[in-house]
Amino acid sequence: MTRASPERALHIQAVQFLRRALPHDLPVWHCANGEHRDINTGRKLKAFGVLPGVPDLCFLLPTGKAGFIELKAGKGKLTDAQQAFATQAQDLGAYWAECRSLEEVERTLINWLSPFNVKLNARVAA
Repeated sequence: MTRASPERALHIQAVQFLRRALPHDLPVWHCANGEHRDINTGRKLKAFGVLPGVPDLCFLLPTGKAGFIELKAGKGKLTDAQQAFATQAQDLGAYWAECRSLEEVERTLINWLSPFNVKLNARVAA
């Protein structure tokens, strides 16, 4: 089992939950910024605009508000680039959260959506 496995498992579980729970008109996606790449792929992605620190999950919320969730498992810590992105996103008025469990993902989305009177279609522990 590699060190990244618990975070990878959380990421997959979170996306499966979000596909069930989010209203269909609110998209969520993953920007494939992470992972180790060969040098040529890395150069191409950098030329395409890959940005270090972009969170694992990106959301469009009601009224066009942006939301971002960085998933961390175990003792994982934010990188300097991730912390800088978090600060910039929040300074610009976007939502940003670090989540370490499905329950934290659920609570985050409930908090983000409640001002818009939007409810999740599913819960983690129903």
